[in-house]
This record gives sequence, structure tokens and C-alpha cells, in this order.
Amino acid sequence: MEFPEGKRYNSFTGYYRRLYGERLQKLVIDAGFTCPNRDGTVGTGGCTYCNNDAFHPGYSVPDKSIFTQIEEGICFHKVRYGRAKHYLAYFQAYTNTYAPMEKLKGLYMEALEHPDVVGLVKPEDFYLQQNREIYETIYTMFNFSQTIDPVTVLDKLKELGYYHDNSRDYILQLMEITPTAANVVRYANIVRDKAMLRGLNQAATDIHEMVSDEVGTPAEMLESAEKKIYALRKGERGDSLEHIGTTLHKVFDRLTELAQSDSLIPGLSTGLRDLDTKI
Repeated sequence: MEFPEGKRYNSFTGYYRRLYGERLQKLVIDAGFTCPNRDGTVGTGGCTYCNNDAFHPGYSVPDKSIFTQIEEGICFHKVRYGRAKHYLAYFQAYTNTYAPMEKLKGLYMEALEHPDVVGLVKPEDFYLQQNREIYETIYTMFNFSQTIDPVTVLDKLKELGYYHDNSRDYILQLMEITPTAANVVRYANIVRDKAMLRGLNQAATDIHEMVSDEVGTPAEMLESAEKKIYALRKGERGDSLEHIGTTLHKVFDRLTELAQSDSLIPGLSTGLRDLDTKI
């Protein structure tokens, strides 16, 4: 029997290198989860071996947004692992699926919105509404470790209100034209790239109409055009640029909030826990 990398086991690092064609860096995310062994559902106090402080970097604290933790985590790891270009958002603290579905979906999608986090496809990347619904259904089932096959997916589609008269035939057709999951990353890249082209085409159309109708001053139209293109580059769907004054106000408000909180770090984390306690 031939083993990957010449080892007698399938290593985590090697698996993702083969899957994505490059080295990935894991970013520890704390979304403020608890678990049944802590909140009284099953027990209290947690398991003896579960000490999250032992493996939490300084940037990973639940009072920061998921996006902020990812940004600070990338800065932290670039110093040590400068070769990594893409990252895995790892919800590590306690039980990372122990929350209502809608909350989990919001947290996971916030992580996937970051352009450097792998997890390549979002529902809105699909052109056909039916493909979006099928993807979202399978994604939901995956998050809850449910069995995924044609029968269970059809049943879940009915539960979510996504079932159509042709759903059964359509899923069988998808299975027929997609013979293997071995090239799933390539397929995901195709979907994502096509979605980006559609977004670029829409942005170009909007910019052309804005200029033709002379909506605003030239400077205002230029700024609006820059926002649309920048939003595409960042993988977002709306305007993402804002005035520096607005940004500074948000930063100062955030620093004030941290200074007044009970957090052990009264300010922005350096990403180095020992250093944070000294400054």
C-alpha cells in the first residue's frame, strides 16, 4: 500500500497541502462558545483535559469580532510563518457547533467573508437560485455532522422549504455530470471565479450608467467607482471604503470600550500573550 508523503498515516498538514496545493495556516478563533459539560446541560466545570488558555494566542478573545481575530491572527502568524498565503479559520474554544443554527451560520459566514480564508464558495456565488439552495442545504447539514446523500439532502430541502417539483431529477443530474469529488477545489474555484466575473460585469455596468447620467461630481463618481471595485477585490458585496475620520472614531471607541472592560488586556493585543501582560 502506498502512503502519502512516505508516512504510514495521513497527516493533517499533508492532506490540506494536497487538497489546496499549498501550505495553510490555522487561525484560532474564539467565538464565545461553551459546551454541555460546562453550562449545566450535562455537567459543570468542563473536562479535565480541556484548558483553552493553554492553546489560545493573545489575539483570540471572544470580545473581538471574528473578522478582527482573523486580521490580527494573520499579522501574528506572518511573523512566524511568512510562507502561508491562505488560512483556516479554526473555531477552537470549547464546542464550536454548540449554538443555534442561525448564530452558527452568521459566525461561519463572517469568517468565510475574509478573502484569505479558504472555504471558497458562498451561496450567493452560484448563478442559479436552485444551486444556491442546494449548496446552503448541504452546508447546513455538514455543520451539524448529518449524513449527506441524495435521500437526506432531498429530505432537508423539504424541511427548509427549498424543495421543487424537479429537485429529485435535478440532484440526480448533478451527480451524473460531477463524477467525482476529487476535483472539488477546482470546481469551487470555477464557481467563485464566475461569480467574480458577474460582479465585475455588474460593477462596470453601474459605473457606465453613473458616468453617462452624470450622477454627482467627477470626484464623487470616481470615489463610488473605486468603492465598487474595492468591494469585489475584498470579496464583499457592498461598499467597503469609508472616510478616515469615521474609521478613527471607531478605533477610539473600540479602545475606550476595551479599556473600560474587565478584559486582562485593556487595549489591542499584540498577538503575544506574555508581551501583552507586560505593556
